[in-house]
Amino acid sequence: MAVKTHSVFDPAIILPAIGEAFRKLNPVTLAKNPVMLVTEVGAAISTILLVTGHGANFGFQFQIALWIWFIVLVANFAEAMAEGRGKAQAKALRGTQTQTLGNRRKLNGAIEKVAAEQLRKDDVVVVSAGELIPGDGEVIEGAATVDESAITGESAPVIRESGIAPLNIMFLKSPQSAILSGLIFNAIIIIALIPLALKGVRFQPLGAAEILARNLVVYGLGGIPLPFIGIKLIEMIIITIGLA
Repeated sequence: MAVKTHSVFDPAIILPAIGEAFRKLNPVTLAKNPVMLVTEVGAAISTILLVTGHGANFGFQFQIALWIWFIVLVANFAEAMAEGRGKAQAKALRGTQTQTLGNRRKLNGAIEKVAAEQLRKDDVVVVSAGELIPGDGEVIEGAATVDESAITGESAPVIRESGIAPLNIMFLKSPQSAILSGLIFNAIIIIALIPLALKGVRFQPLGAAEILARNLVVYGLGGIPLPFIGIKLIEMIIITIGLA
């Protein structure tokens, strides 16, 4: 069963948004948006000047005040529309929780139908074309175009495919943990190189063959396995403490 998407021009969203746009004129509400709060203050000052008769050109002042109030109302209306559409999508999504079934793969390879709320972390779920994805997760095999409008509000399908699985020779847990581990490892290396850069390297009168052999040992044998070992150890630590 597909999740119902809501059009931008849905009267059920537009009509409440119109009233909400006027309710958002409350300065206490607008305080969350400093830009629009300042704009409303400017509109109020323009209106006061218009009513008190300050200024030579009434028509010009009237247009200025009208346009500033219009800008504030349009901004409030757009915000109310976004909130209304988000609430409608969330309500539709909650309605699918008791209706969605997932195809969970057992350890022996068999497929069983289970309710979405019974799925747990590390469960492997098989999703075929046209089926509703029963929960949040990571694609570990294959690729598909997915309709995420119930969550993001974006009507265009997006492509979802397995991330680092084909190249995951280090058996990292996820793309997120791989990126975070790599960043931490590079940061540690940069910090470790600072004393070396400040201290400098002692000159030694060595021949080209000796320098090449030493560099191959230090930067070849040391530089190739060290990142693999370091990134894997860092990932194990951040997974253990729950950072990724």
